[in-house]
Amino acid sequence: MQFTELINKASEKFFGKLLQQSDTAKITHGIKKTIIIQGLSYVLVFVSNILMVRVAGMENYGIYISVINWISLLSIIACQGMEDVVLADIPPTTGNGNFEAAKKIICFANKITLAGAVIVALLFLIVIISSIVAVFKNYQIAYIAALFNIYLFAFITVNQQSLQAFNRFYGSQLADKIVKPLLLVMIFATLYYFNVHTGPVTLINAVTVVQLICALVVLLFLKDTFKNSSNSISGIEEKKLTYGYRNFYFFFISLLYFLKTKIAIFIFGFAGNPEDTAVFNILCRLADFVLVPFFIIHSVAPQLFAKHKGADKSYKKELFNKITALTTLGALLVFVCVVLFGKYILGFYSKSLVESYWWLVILSAAQLFYSIFGPGSALLMMQGKQKQAAFILAADVIFTLLLFVISIKWYGLSGAVWATVLAAFIYNLLLRVMVNKLIS
Repeated sequence: MQFTELINKASEKFFGKLLQQSDTAKITHGIKKTIIIQGLSYVLVFVSNILMVRVAGMENYGIYISVINWISLLSIIACQGMEDVVLADIPPTTGNGNFEAAKKIICFANKITLAGAVIVALLFLIVIISSIVAVFKNYQIAYIAALFNIYLFAFITVNQQSLQAFNRFYGSQLADKIVKPLLLVMIFATLYYFNVHTGPVTLINAVTVVQLICALVVLLFLKDTFKNSSNSISGIEEKKLTYGYRNFYFFFISLLYFLKTKIAIFIFGFAGNPEDTAVFNILCRLADFVLVPFFIIHSVAPQLFAKHKGADKSYKKELFNKITALTTLGALLVFVCVVLFGKYILGFYSKSLVESYWWLVILSAAQLFYSIFGPGSALLMMQGKQKQAAFILAADVIFTLLLFVISIKWYGLSGAVWATVLAAFIYNLLLRVMVNKLIS
């Protein structure tokens, strides 16, 4: 109760009376429910990654990271943008009392996702078996073992977004943020306790089992949502479900954003250096702690931006600026903690990683840009400006790709770190310029 009262008072002070009371309440409600999940999630992911490194070693962990990144990329292709379609279409539909139409949107999205996952998995299997690409040939068994995760990742992504659109804050995050890392901690803690050394295939098999359990958890939340939702108004005309250009833009944005955040891992993978892959991934995951406030507010920001698509510019600007200020304050507090405790945290993985402390600080500073410049991508996408968001992201990914290829080839790990900083700054600056045109 004291925690809830603290959040309520802080929100009332911070947002004042400039925002609509319903919006302030929704932001406060989202923060209260998400902050616990996000905080616990990062701790569990941190512990699970440490245990993975301990039971598999840095090299095998690096191979596992390369495989999972490819599977994650393919799952985005399988989704075909449906994860953003449900987030954009469900809030206005439920806001009009048409819950039956919202259910149909989710079913439609799942059919598209299933078809996409099957096609993508079969095509990727052909590529793996053909041995055309060296990186797939070298770790063929690991990639084949991971194929089922393409659908599992896609299913969880689309349906968690659907739950978020229904404002099911716990349900939309519990499986991926809590259940998954908790089960991984239990599995690898057991292996570590019995001094069992594993390879990348064992890591992948464990993740597959855990992902299947998470998919079932999400399905249970969906069924519960359907069970307790019914039309409040009868005779509402339903919008025809279509698979069109919006899917392409949403998919394109999701794909490019993923590539932007994982380009260095892919390049390290092609270079055949699993240890660099592992080290850079660990540093990036720790630096992601700075993004926790951004992710917390992002659990409510897209729905609010979608809800106020037709609002006047001044209100959109006030809403965007308040959200940006709140996330920036939170990100700065987390960044200070990383600076103070970074060396100690790196020591949990391995003593040699302590030498990478300053790279961790620099990467963490780069993550501050996402909070300082605000959730520009979410605003643009939920306000019907998918083309602009996709164009900015496409230009940024091309630039980032060239930057990483050159910097990693010449300077290795240090080059990847500085390339991350420059790419993050330019991307967020371009987004903010476009947002200012929309709300000014």
